[in-house]
Amino acid sequence: MVHVRKKDGSYHFCIDYRKLSKVTVQQTMAVTGIDDVKAIMHSKKYFSSLDLCSGYFQVPLHENS
Repeated sequence: MVHVRKKDGSYHFCIDYRKLSKVTVQQTMAVTGIDDVKAIMHSKKYFSSLDLCSGYFQVPLHENS
């Protein structure tokens, strides 16, 4: 952990994760085949096009929310 001085003279708190990244094992997932997707979706009734990673930004909210 270090404090880095910014251009305006204030400090920015930084954490160096390079050592952690070196020992982290990446997990990969195989892409599901279209036949498997069709079999899974065959009996489903409702579908959504929301991206759950950024869904908050895709749902319109009232200005006071």
